[in-house]
Amino acid sequence: MEEKKQFALGKEKVSAIMRAFLERVEAAGYFVGLYGSASSLTTHTADDIKSRYTIWLAHWVNQTSYGGAYGIWQHSEKGRVDGINGNVDLDIGYKDFPTIIKGKGLNGYGAEPVLPNPPLLRRRTASRSRSRLTGRSAAVN
Repeated sequence: MEEKKQFALGKEKVSAIMRAFLERVEAAGYFVGLYGSASSLTTHTADDIKSRYTIWLAHWVNQTSYGGAYGIWQHSEKGRVDGINGNVDLDIGYKDFPTIIKGKGLNGYGAEPVLPNPPLLRRRTASRSRSRLTGRSAAVN
């Protein structure tokens, strides 16, 4: 949420709207995070939302003063990339999101199977085997 008109609803209503959206997307099987400015996260986002979902913090400074937890920090909107005209956002990710998403089976990935410990292989010293072609038995080590 970024519109002043939305923020005018107050923290409780804004948080209820956020919560409804986040829960709906999560229930559909997707990894969910919340993007917001340091200001909006502090003044208009309930603590339960900030603790349950990954925060993508938009705070365009050299060192953020935001006191909450976040998984991604967008520290600038003035980055440059060859081949792209104009500015791009610069972000730092602090979590391994592909591993988290795949491990939870979200975003279209099936849950990773949990493999049991493989059984110990026992070495046979000798056994009898009957050849299908000759009908003769032979010792096998």
